[in-house]
Amino acid sequence: MIRPVRILIVAVTAVMAIGGVVAERTSATGPVTILATVGQRAPRLYLPEIDGPDFMLREWAAPEGQQLKPYLGRERHVVVLSFFATWCVPCRREIPEFAGTSALFADHAVLWRLVNIADRPDSVRAYLRRLDVDMPVLHDRYGKIGERYCGAPPAVPTVAVIDRDGVLRYLRHGYDEATIREVVREVSRLLDVPIPEAWSAAVDPSQADSATVDPQAGPGNESH
Repeated sequence: MIRPVRILIVAVTAVMAIGGVVAERTSATGPVTILATVGQRAPRLYLPEIDGPDFMLREWAAPEGQQLKPYLGRERHVVVLSFFATWCVPCRREIPEFAGTSALFADHAVLWRLVNIADRPDSVRAYLRRLDVDMPVLHDRYGKIGERYCGAPPAVPTVAVIDRDGVLRYLRHGYDEATIREVVREVSRLLDVPIPEAWSAAVDPSQADSATVDPQAGPGNESH
């Protein structure tokens, strides 16, 4: 049996990819290029789900008429991905917030998926039980998809928001208090729906009463 390789990340400088340029960060060996680029087609993603069906991005997010398996009649969705590893300390804060926020959009055409990089499935299950999180987890056994979105070695957590056409609209490496707030704003913008009431004041204090979204605002629009 091939055991997943443990990857040690040293000295990571996290940045958000904006302006349609490739994000870079610093590792022990120097700058690392992130292949995923905001404003361009998201890198291909086809992964098995732990305890669930395989997930192919282009079945859910692709230009109209270009979805794979169109005979399934699926509505195109916004897709939000959170890449993590069980050894990642900031992920322990980000994942519960990510899961809780996904519930606020349960009635909308948006899919939320955790993506584990190179941990054993049993370790992932135990890790999520400790966090009291129950949501779909895609398994990137060899870390190849993670390299496209997070770099090599991977900067985790990384959150990516992909629109219905399969275009990457938001990408953030690392975690701070602004991460989930930015994701909520961007998802609301892409869905063209009001920001959930629970987040309206935090995302935009001026919208605390009306909880509406400026369609011209948001991290994804600022980068185009």
